[in-house]
Amino acid sequence: MIFVGFGFLMTFLKRYSYGGVGFNFLIASFGLQWALLMQGWFHSLDLTTGKIYIGIERTVINTYIALASSVLTAYAMSSLFQKRGKLDMVHMQSQNLLKISIIGYISYNIHE
Repeated sequence: MIFVGFGFLMTFLKRYSYGGVGFNFLIASFGLQWALLMQGWFHSLDLTTGKIYIGIERTVINTYIALASSVLTAYAMSSLFQKRGKLDMVHMQSQNLLKISIIGYISYNIHE
């Protein structure tokens, strides 16, 4: 749903059309890796061995929640900037990095 569904949700905009699918794949692939690392660092880092243990019960579910909110925020920003100016991938990736980091920290404080 995140990789294909949100990408085709973006195609209704005149300015981006099928580029929205490409933006979606790039944002989602980068966000998936970063969210998995952030959830692992905050929730399941073993300090003695330095390894991150990934479990389906918490890490992967929180990763997909963080990724979905980050992708939807990117689309909200793109529709906001559609008439005022250009929004490039640097803006989208930087907000993706920041938002997923904040979501990881907040979910750590809520669960712990």
